[in-house]
Amino acid sequence: MSILVISSSLNLDSSTLHLARHVLASLERQGHPAALLDLAGREMPWCDGFRCYESAHAQDLAAIVRAASAIIICTPIYNFSVNAALKNFIELTDQAWNDKVVGFACSAGGPSSYMAIMSAANWLMLDFRCVIVPRFVYATRQAFTERVLTDEEVARRLDELAAAVVRFGAAMALPTTNPPPAG
Repeated sequence: MSILVISSSLNLDSSTLHLARHVLASLERQGHPAALLDLAGREMPWCDGFRCYESAHAQDLAAIVRAASAIIICTPIYNFSVNAALKNFIELTDQAWNDKVVGFACSAGGPSSYMAIMSAANWLMLDFRCVIVPRFVYATRQAFTERVLTDEEVARRLDELAAAVVRFGAAMALPTTNPPPAG
């Protein structure tokens, strides 16, 4: 199974990136190699729904998503939603998301936006038939000391998220059996 961990914050030393690094390390400790895609370090055109798909950068990003069987998105929450970089990234990579297992870890300033990830989960489910792991992690600024994750409960929940994504991904990879035709 190929697992991709995405950090969608454009801040080079964000809490979101620290969540992503923890998830990546957790997957590796569990024996599941994964790759980190940090959007802060990637050039990405704005999605215009037309010419953006011709961009070599958009095509490279789509290939990375397409190659993954499971994805854990780590995103900051701004104004009760995911950040614009993540929405743009999903729009740019479009059909590469088809049938992926997706988990979410969010960083936010306070506790009020814990349901904010639902709009992104809905886009992925409805547009691309992604299977959303129903174990979201939501970490407020209190979980970090100088942007380093120090909250043991959040760390434990990130480990559980990583394990759940692996379980869902393994289940999705099982061969399906078609029932014999009736009659």
